Amino acid sequence: MLNRQTKAVSAIARWGVRALALEGLLIIAACATHPSKPVTPAVSPPDTPIGAILREYATERSYQDCQARDISAEDCKARIAAEQQHLDSVNARIDALLKDPRTNRCDMVRFLGRCEDPRNMLGDLADCLQVTPDREEAINSGRVAFNLDSRGCPTSNQAIPVPPELTGIWATEGAELKDGILSSGVAIYLDSDGRGRILVGQRSDVLGTDILFTNYDPPGENLIGTIGIDVIENGKVTKNLSLIQDTRFKFLSSAEDGRRYYRRADALSPAVREEIGLTAAQR
Repeated sequence: MLNRQTKAVSAIARWGVRALALEGLLIIAACATHPSKPVTPAVSPPDTPIGAILREYATERSYQDCQARDISAEDCKARIAAEQQHLDSVNARIDALLKDPRTNRCDMVRFLGRCEDPRNMLGDLADCLQVTPDREEAINSGRVAFNLDSRGCPTSNQAIPVPPELTGIWATEGAELKDGILSSGVAIYLDSDGRGRILVGQRSDVLGTDILFTNYDPPGENLIGTIGIDVIENGKVTKNLSLIQDTRFKFLSSAEDGRRYYRRADALSPAVREEIGLTAAQR
């Protein structure tokens, strides 16, 4: 059955984004730990509409951005060619992972599905998709380990320790904090046990939500690392966030909107933890 699944999804994933069309199929076929009877995947057309739409629309958005920024036709063409090359590289990694028996496809579906955003330009689409192979390669190599639920999917609500270079307070440029407490802007609070909070402040109103540090692929030769965070509301995961760690320029950035966060403190004091509603870290 694995061979049939691999052939079906590999044909779709040749361009990476096309794998998104198989979300429902992959969840059924790849997340079931012991199916009672063979599952025959539906055969999709060689060029799935969703993959073509995502890629072509992202390219169109890139051309629109060139016009808005008054970029010359020659420079725009070179920029889009570089973005397409990046996307091709990411797609090749996704295709290789689909052929690797160690890959948890349920986890791939979860992260690939986050890239269906009409705001994405071609480079944004490539950056979003890149989070998936970064994460899956880290899991397959044993750098990150997860428990599996009854469907064979990595469990949510499972934090991993935060490395010392990432603990503390990360805030947007211009954010205002007093004694570590945010009053305006956005701040990410990360404790060593993998738990934290995101606070958003405007004037006298400060709102916050719980987060869990669930995935980390340390920086390599390119000095870039990737971070996975689950947003928790009422005890349930409501959103998965991805952050890019840039060790050269010393900031974290959102893979979704590019917002940058700069480190304002390298640890959370007991007073700060209490003030933001985060109990003491588990040692």
